[in-house]
Amino acid sequence: MVFQLHFSNTYSSLNHVPNFLEKVMRFFLISLLSLFFLSGCGGKDPAEEFIGEWKQMGKPTDGLVINSDKTGFFYYEGRLVSFTWDYEEDALHEIAIKATYEDGSASKLSLSGGRITNQQPKTTTTYIYERSK
Repeated sequence: MVFQLHFSNTYSSLNHVPNFLEKVMRFFLISLLSLFFLSGCGGKDPAEEFIGEWKQMGKPTDGLVINSDKTGFFYYEGRLVSFTWDYEEDALHEIAIKATYEDGSASKLSLSGGRITNQQPKTTTTYIYERSK
C-alpha cells in the first residue's frame, strides 16, 4: 500500500510538469512576440518625412503643403489644388505617397535625397520640390 501511495504521488507530481512547461513556454512565446512587435513599432513612419511645406525648385512662389491628417494642397499661380494622400511603397522601394485630387485623378509623390518628385499622370511634366526653410 505504501508503494501504491508513493506511485500515485509520483504520478500526480509528474502530471504537473507538463502544465508548468506549458506555462513557461507560453510566457516565453508571449514575451518573444511582444519584443518583436514593440521593436518593429518603434521605428518612425516613413510617411512622416513628407509632412510639411515644400517649395517648387525654380519657382519659389509655388509649392505644396502636406499635412499629417492625410490632406494637402498645391499652390501655384494664385491657385490652390487640394488632395488627400496615402502612403505606398513602390516597386523600387522608394518612399512615396499617392495624392488623390478632388476630381478623382491622382499622382505619385516620391521622396528621395530630401526632395519630392511629382510625376503628373497625364503629361510628361515632372515637378521637384525642396523642403521650405
